[in-house]
Amino acid sequence: MFKKYIPLLFLIGLYGTSCTDSTSLDNINSVVQLGAPPAITGPSANTTLVFIEEEENNAIPSLTWTAADFGYSAAVTYEAQIDLVGNNFSNPISLGQINGLAMNGMTVGGLNSLLFSQGLPEAEALDMEIRIVATVSEEVDPLISESLPVTLTLYEVIIIFPKLHLPGDYQEWDPSTQKNVIFSINSNKKYEGFNYFGLDDAVFKFTDGPSWDVNWGDEEPDGNLDAAGIGNDIPIGGVAGVYFLKCNINALNYSIEPTFMGVAGSAAGGNDDIDFTYDEENNWLTVTTDLSAGDIIFRANDDNVFLLGDNDSNGRLQIDGANIPISEAGNYTINLKILNAAEYKYELIKN
Repeated sequence: MFKKYIPLLFLIGLYGTSCTDSTSLDNINSVVQLGAPPAITGPSANTTLVFIEEEENNAIPSLTWTAADFGYSAAVTYEAQIDLVGNNFSNPISLGQINGLAMNGMTVGGLNSLLFSQGLPEAEALDMEIRIVATVSEEVDPLISESLPVTLTLYEVIIIFPKLHLPGDYQEWDPSTQKNVIFSINSNKKYEGFNYFGLDDAVFKFTDGPSWDVNWGDEEPDGNLDAAGIGNDIPIGGVAGVYFLKCNINALNYSIEPTFMGVAGSAAGGNDDIDFTYDEENNWLTVTTDLSAGDIIFRANDDNVFLLGDNDSNGRLQIDGANIPISEAGNYTINLKILNAAEYKYELIKN
């Protein structure tokens, strides 16, 4: 969150004297008399919006609020936040920051893309709430509005993330294929993702795009990238299987870890993992197995160091996400769609 510091001279003016060790910034909250928090004045509570792609350029209703009262005249920064009802704003999505009392100009497409990119599902009425957080300094407690309930229904959008390609001997050194890529979901030149290497002791390189024009390897190898050159292939250092890669082009380093995935949890027997196999046709991992009532989690290498779960029970996976409930015992097919994907998903099909 953006924080704005109160100039020290202004604080001295409030006291009418200079600060000493005993009158330090620890006492700011005793000087600032916190008054009323901001209050949202529009839109009305329980507003329902169904977003339609054909209306992506239409403006959504303005978000307005009253001024926060910090007990003195100061530049206040307001941040509008939104989250699912029940989350208690534990991980809110920021709608933006402003020094005024209204947020105008956000479009249907802009808000839809923002929320969809955070893993919220499409074509489902989402009970959400909005709040306004007012701040003047990190030394002063923020003033936070009451939350405003709204219901939003999103449409699916295709988000194009920057990606690196992974040509190597395991796929005939072809940088043009879209089957072997990892993504930068924050568009910050930090890439990560899962890739299946179908060859023991495979080697590869990173390429910026589907060509050899810009590529990196590792001469030593030592986890630090070198400019393109002969003899700097990157070894996976193990047998064929799924590996999780990270590559930071800003720092020119990378990591590669084996992540042989299995199903664990009380519904899977609670002992040995049930291993996935690679489905080459669909480029995903799959398993068909009996499950009891309980829950499951997907984990790598029969260990709890690397886990994939579903925090929102919507078919989207997060690293260290929540266990997935199995309400009814039976035979299930599970398709784990994590390979060369910007978003990790799964299908749980009762046979």
